[in-house]
Amino acid sequence: MIDAKSYSANRDTCNKLRQALDILTMNSHELISYIEDQLKKYLVSEFFISNEANSINIRGQRNKYNPAGLRKEIEDFNEESEAQLPKYFHNGKFLRDYLYFQLHTSMLNKKEMLIGEYIIDNIDENGYLTTNLEKISVLFQIPVDRVEKVLFVIHTFDPPGICARNLEECLLIQLNQNGIHDSDVQKAIKYHLDDFAWLDAEEISKKMGISQSRVEEILKIIKGLEPKPGRAFFNNNEINYIIPDILIEKSDKKFKVRLNRDSLPSVDINYLRNKMNDSVQMLRISAKDYEDSILWLAKCIENRVKILMKITHYIVKNSQDFFLYGKNHFTRISIDKAEKDLKIKRSIIKRVVKNKYLKCSFGIYEISKFFY
Repeated sequence: MIDAKSYSANRDTCNKLRQALDILTMNSHELISYIEDQLKKYLVSEFFISNEANSINIRGQRNKYNPAGLRKEIEDFNEESEAQLPKYFHNGKFLRDYLYFQLHTSMLNKKEMLIGEYIIDNIDENGYLTTNLEKISVLFQIPVDRVEKVLFVIHTFDPPGICARNLEECLLIQLNQNGIHDSDVQKAIKYHLDDFAWLDAEEISKKMGISQSRVEEILKIIKGLEPKPGRAFFNNNEINYIIPDILIEKSDKKFKVRLNRDSLPSVDINYLRNKMNDSVQMLRISAKDYEDSILWLAKCIENRVKILMKITHYIVKNSQDFFLYGKNHFTRISIDKAEKDLKIKRSIIKRVVKNKYLKCSFGIYEISKFFY
């Protein structure tokens, strides 16, 4: 039987490992918010980023956690479910680059890539295609069905519904991407979209031969779709700028990989340090536990940086042509090979690169796209 003390210790260990895993997955926006919340809670010291190493330390505190040991603990910890994290979109000027990147990671041939670029160049600020397939067919001297094949590939891209030719197609694409294969919803979008705009459940139920409660269910699904998939990129009032975690600089044919210090917070709450004893008494925890919590948080962040840097160096080493010559030379890396070469579990690699971005001379790219 496990005694209360052992149970408490095991629970604390699991909580710490869960915190470490969560921090690995956080993007820059989330990490900044999380650290600020934690510092407000503990009010012990100030964080700063070392100028000599890509790490985070705490002023006036001795480093008591072993980062190598922490990495091993994280890799040995098996967590089944991935946290569902919000997406942060580019603003309008990055939309084409974002779509180009997805295009060049697809399995299309060179000519189809050119057609895809032309299609992407002809979308409006709402994300709709502004030209017709017949015109593209004549321009590239190929059958319409080949143009349509490229368009269908783009319809699988993010944001869902992009490059649709009309509202109906836009919504149907989103249904497909979201895995909603409800024939009533599809029928409503194809034949009764105008009726739904008037929100007349009684009239719609008669036309579709379904109950009014079913109409309400369908309406709820349709309301959850985005009729203008491009507006998140173009609406200046709703921009969430991407902060690249890693900067890659080219000098001749060599690359320097460095941490973007703007992607990590430097939060100064040192003015509250004199109130530490009062805070500890108020929280009813020991000063040791208080300091240990802050030190562990710092070490989790430092570990995130080190693993991310290690993975990025590996990407640069295995994608030299892309970083030298641009997107036409992009090739993806097997995550199984990366796991073997880096000696980091694939589940950890996936966590670390999720929602993280690097900036190079050709633009800003999502790090996860470098793996398959």
